[in-house]
This record gives sequence, structure tokens and C-alpha cells, in this order.
Amino acid sequence: MSKENGQQRKSSKIKSWLAVALFLVLAGATVTIAWYDTAVNNPENRAFKEQFKQETQQRTQQVLTELDQSLEQALHPASQPEAPIQVTPVKADPVPVGPSKEEIKAALISSYDSNLLVQKEQAVRLVETLMAQGKAEWETLKAAGKSDATSKGKLASEYLDKVMAMEKELDQSFTTILAKMEEQLQEQGIEPGEIISGYKTEYEKIKEDTRRLMMDKAKAAIS
Repeated sequence: MSKENGQQRKSSKIKSWLAVALFLVLAGATVTIAWYDTAVNNPENRAFKEQFKQETQQRTQQVLTELDQSLEQALHPASQPEAPIQVTPVKADPVPVGPSKEEIKAALISSYDSNLLVQKEQAVRLVETLMAQGKAEWETLKAAGKSDATSKGKLASEYLDKVMAMEKELDQSFTTILAKMEEQLQEQGIEPGEIISGYKTEYEKIKEDTRRLMMDKAKAAIS
């Protein structure tokens, strides 16, 4: 691991914690280590994280399969319908010409773009679902007369645990998919450096956009 990559990951993790911390400040909650540890060991949270992990792994495997299929289609595009058979003098069959490297590259990038879009849409749906659940739980607490800072802090701790677990699983999924992309490009003699770097940048942007969406929804929920 390079020093630069380590610093980038550290910076990303700090940004993630700052985003969550801002959400908690906006909510007026104070999260203690004890509350967070309780949230981590909460049976409902453990079940949520295990289910999310399994669903993410299944989706990742589905994407890997789709990438293999995309490469196969790029290498062996569907042939055109054959013309009616005519009796002609026997000639040597011409050597079939396969797709060019640029055609293969374009087909693969199209597949990669499609899957990255799915990742983005999934992240947005997850944020919307979590925020809606959090708001509903908070309204239930308020209705029960438990709108104090302690109750709010415990609830925020539970959602902090869920958010961090989700980001961890999505990061792992993206890393696995990216490794597959790099492998495919290298196998076809295509330099992957610039392409992979571009997807890493785009993924970080998706994460930042998702955190911003979370902040906007948090403000709306407590306004």
C-alpha cells in the first residue's frame, strides 16, 4: 500500500465521520462510546448488517457475472442472419475478423458505466430508506414522550452503526468489481490505469453526493 493511497483512505474515512458527526449535531444528539458500542451489539442492528452484507455480496456476484457476459458479447458479437444458400463454386472461407480493441474497450466501458449507475442509484435508495426509518422512529419516540437528548443520542448511535456498516460493504463491493474491470482490460491488452482511476474518482463523487443527500434529508427531518 502506498503512503499516498493510505492518506487518501484516511482522508475519506475522516470525511465520512465528519458527515455523520454533522448529522448528529444537527439532530442535537450526543453519541457516547458506550451508546455506540450498544448499537453495534444491538440484535436488530446485527441482523440488519448481516442481511445487508448478504444482499451486497449477491449483487456483487451478479455484477461480476454481467461483466463476464459483456466481455463475451464484445468478443463474439451476434452474427447477422445468414443469406439464402446459393450454389457457388467452392472457395476458401475467409478468415473471420474479430472486433477491434477499441470496439471491445467501448463495449466494456458501456457495461462499467451502467453498473456504476446502479451503484449510485442503490446508494441513494439506501439513504432515503434509512432517513425515512430514522424519522419514523424519532416521531414514535416523541409521541411516547421520549424526545430528550439521551433518547435522540441512542437512536442516532444505531443509525451511525448502520451507515458505517453500509459504507464498508459498498466499498468492498466496488473494490471487487473494480478489480474485475482491471483484469478484463489487461487481458484484452488495454491499458487500465486511466480508466480505473476515472471510476475511482467517480465513485468518491457518488459517496460525497450521497453524504450531501443525507445531510439535506437530515435537515428536512428535524426542521
